[in-house]
Amino acid sequence: LQICACGWYYKREWLDKLKGLRTLVVAHKEPPEDLGIPFVLRENVGLEFGAYSDFLRYHWDGFSAVLFCHDDIRYEGDIQPLLDKVYQELGNWDQFYVFQDEMAVAMDMARHGRMMVVSPRLLRWIQANGCIWYDAQNKGNVELGYPVQAGIVSFDTLMSIANSRGFKTRGIVCDPNLKMLVRDWE
Repeated sequence: LQICACGWYYKREWLDKLKGLRTLVVAHKEPPEDLGIPFVLRENVGLEFGAYSDFLRYHWDGFSAVLFCHDDIRYEGDIQPLLDKVYQELGNWDQFYVFQDEMAVAMDMARHGRMMVVSPRLLRWIQANGCIWYDAQNKGNVELGYPVQAGIVSFDTLMSIANSRGFKTRGIVCDPNLKMLVRDWE
């Protein structure tokens, strides 16, 4: 399992849990000097889906599943149970989102969150079809509504097409230890 964390907020509580795992932070701005995790810098184009696409295009090893996530997650306790669940669900899904609970699923319309997992089989198909689709016009706008939603819609459309090609996409896993609505906390 590789982990791609989209770097912007650099919440240490989450990133410290990713140390020692096969993690790369794809960053929109310079991280703190003591990050302790490999990182690459890129222009903030397409928000997280642009970062995920760059990871797939330039840093994916070609055979591992990938857990894509934001860097502003709070996760209570050890993440090993989460990783165990990820491996278990990869037997059922080619792509699934990890949400905190059903309320978070509803708030994000079951098609976007701060964490998702994609199988190597689906990643190869995505690469062959232009990589992860994102909104190339979005240069960092995170205000609610359009244009932020355009990237989500683009990715969801790609997952719909993948589903029609025999991939099992849009799975949902809930983990109450995952706290997603934590921007600007400290």
